[in-house]
Amino acid sequence: MVDFLRKLWVFARKGYILHLHTNGHNFKSWLVSFACIASGFPNGRKTVVTLGSGDAAQYIRKARLSRLLIKACLKLSGWFICINEPMRAALMHAGACSERISVIHGFFGVQTEENFDLPKALSEYVDSHFPLLGATVYVPQSGVLYPEYGVDFLIKLIRELRGIYPQIGTLIIGPTEEARQQIEKLSQNDQSVMFTGPLSHDLALTVMKRLTVFVRPTYTDGDSISVREALALKIPVVASDTDYRPKGVIIFKKGDLQDFLAKALKTLENPTDAIANADNLNESEVTSVDSLLKVYRHLAIA
Repeated sequence: MVDFLRKLWVFARKGYILHLHTNGHNFKSWLVSFACIASGFPNGRKTVVTLGSGDAAQYIRKARLSRLLIKACLKLSGWFICINEPMRAALMHAGACSERISVIHGFFGVQTEENFDLPKALSEYVDSHFPLLGATVYVPQSGVLYPEYGVDFLIKLIRELRGIYPQIGTLIIGPTEEARQQIEKLSQNDQSVMFTGPLSHDLALTVMKRLTVFVRPTYTDGDSISVREALALKIPVVASDTDYRPKGVIIFKKGDLQDFLAKALKTLENPTDAIANADNLNESEVTSVDSLLKVYRHLAIA
């Protein structure tokens, strides 16, 4: 922590814009935000904070212990970036200045031309299962699999689908090996479910290209980058009806297994039709880069 604060101070003194990406849904997140904002305050409030969690808006509205800390961050920061309108409304309700808030999606396009060789076990699994579903989860260094990703709910879906598609497979892409035992316990070592373990971004995209359908059964969400990546790769997406989903996603009622099953079956039967209405995200969403650079330019000359 001391080293972190020292580096913040060093770079702020040199005039750098400090940019923190954090979840915004707990006290620690806002404490780190305040450290970055306070470090950047002497050089003209050149600090940007991006909030990426789907739970952030609810936390901000209901915060008690963190309320004064949140208000201090909003007052002293250079800029706040959020990923959907409910989050922006929550920041405004908490006292943020509308002129220093931007809604910018964290998706900057994908490179679709190159494919990378998959590890042998993963390649064999992909080749031997059809249809192939895929999902992503985030697992922090603590190794705890967040329940809001709905892995247990996804496994229930697979058990329903296996009666119709005996060779169905599901790839759960996650960043740490610590989650493997938790997922295997939830699935009871079901061979229809494979946890990939850590993959580079290029490998994850290569895997995604092989999917029949990408699923996002989350109970809360911000603006999932993996959903946008799947759509950009022309992979149909079936996702829960959380705060925001881009055009082209097949929506089901979160927590409703029968609705999830119905939408998944319909998508598996007609995957081409499912992707037909999706935006061309590789062209339209790269405007996020321009929006972010605009924020940086504003702070640089302020």
